[in-house]
Amino acid sequence: MRIIRLSFSILSLFFVSISLPVHTAAAQDTPSFIDVLKKQAEANGNELVIGSQEQDGNRSIVRDFQYTNETENLEITVSELILTGFSQVGDKGFSVNRLEANGFRQKSKTRDGKDTVLSIDAITADNVDYPDLADRKTAVWPLSLGDGQFANVTLTTEGPKEKQEFRTPGINITGLEAKDNQTFSVETLVLEALSGTTSAPNGNYDLTLDGITLDNATLNSATAFDIALLEIGKFNLEGTNEEGHDIAFALGKISARNLYSPDWSKPVDSILPETGINIAAGPAELKLDGKTVFGWNKLEGSSEINDERSVMQGSGAFSRAFVNLDALPVTRENKRGLDAMTELGYERLVLDLTGDGTWNIKTGDLSLGSYRLDIDDVGSIEMVLKASGYTEAVARKVSQLSHKSSLETDPEKQSAVSLQILGELAGLTLEEAQLSVTDDSALQRVIKLQSQKTGQDAQSYQTVIPFLASSMLGPYNVPELAAQVRDALGVFMQGNRSIDLRLAPVPPLTTTQIIALGAGVRAGSVQPDEIVKRLNITVNGR
Repeated sequence: MRIIRLSFSILSLFFVSISLPVHTAAAQDTPSFIDVLKKQAEANGNELVIGSQEQDGNRSIVRDFQYTNETENLEITVSELILTGFSQVGDKGFSVNRLEANGFRQKSKTRDGKDTVLSIDAITADNVDYPDLADRKTAVWPLSLGDGQFANVTLTTEGPKEKQEFRTPGINITGLEAKDNQTFSVETLVLEALSGTTSAPNGNYDLTLDGITLDNATLNSATAFDIALLEIGKFNLEGTNEEGHDIAFALGKISARNLYSPDWSKPVDSILPETGINIAAGPAELKLDGKTVFGWNKLEGSSEINDERSVMQGSGAFSRAFVNLDALPVTRENKRGLDAMTELGYERLVLDLTGDGTWNIKTGDLSLGSYRLDIDDVGSIEMVLKASGYTEAVARKVSQLSHKSSLETDPEKQSAVSLQILGELAGLTLEEAQLSVTDDSALQRVIKLQSQKTGQDAQSYQTVIPFLASSMLGPYNVPELAAQVRDALGVFMQGNRSIDLRLAPVPPLTTTQIIALGAGVRAGSVQPDEIVKRLNITVNGR
């Protein structure tokens, strides 16, 4: 979205300049138009200098255009500006069949005082319409653009200790409808490629991006959007960080279809998209001083929506992600952990993360069929959840409050909003939850290592630990649960086994009831055995 706005702001000079005096200039009369433009600039304490101008039928040519606004530290120059088919629309609007500009250069300062230079060799924009509005909040928005091409674009930002430069051979836009409040829709936007350099105290880097394509995209608010297709080409970054280490990062193509985020403030908008969402990214790899540290093979996710837009089924996978522990730089903070992993025989960790779930926004039923993390030669953790009461109305309110909290800077007000969110979730009901841990040699590695350090037999650990865990529950007067824990750990400690913790309250408990039970335990009014019974907690080994 920022790329679209940057591309669009390139035209700001022309629209700002034209919009100020257009209601007083004679339509299609370039000399009169320029004269009024100069007077308007001078009246505002700015300066506009024109080298030459001429009119050829409906074609106006302005050369050596220079606009200076010292108050805003802004200077814009254009070697040649050509307007074809310029006509006035109402008092404050206009339309242009074709706008051409060669040698565009804009110098300005960022809010933190950095010098910024935007230069474009050539700009062509067809069918530009700038509507007649009595109260326009910004000079550029809204307007519409049939086609726009920006050739050889360079953006440079420089401060006392840093410099950034980004270059692209071209940006192409079709079917742009820019609305008020800086929202818009666009048929296509193509950034052909991007290269750049950054230099700062935290490192010096070179980067390349194969390009970006955006099709049929609409931005309805700061957080609401609908995008048919987003493709981001391969990304590469190389350089040296502030500690002097060579860094190289490569990320494969990213592709996303039917991206959707609703406008939570509008009840008429469905919070589910019309069609399923699909996202894929990867592979990726990070190298440090020539050694591969981490990466992954593929990141993907998808969803399906029923015809009534009331049920969404989704799944995702993070495949073959890895960390080479022996390639990580040793620091005071991580040395102990890395040494422990080395003792256990782990030099590389490879993992897969998968998940799937279903949500019915009408009934509020929410099901996490499986959320599973698998780590090779370590083990796996899997979670299953079933809940109800998370309806469309609740989701909409929670999202609005979450957005409000993210904008709040006062800690007390943030806490107040958090309590509001908790209140909205009061009706959410827990029906079932299960957490499963499966060993894949990690437990045996730990027991073997401890046996070597203490001299105790590994069998003694397998025998003693279940009874120790069970005895620790003795003071809580939950004998049935303590027996389940002892038996389950007895199975699990044999190695390459699983242990399950399951909650299946009968009847199901709301969030408010669960919080009340926890508060009761802390206050001493609710005994632990009642918690076990109400939540129907069971532990099983297999």
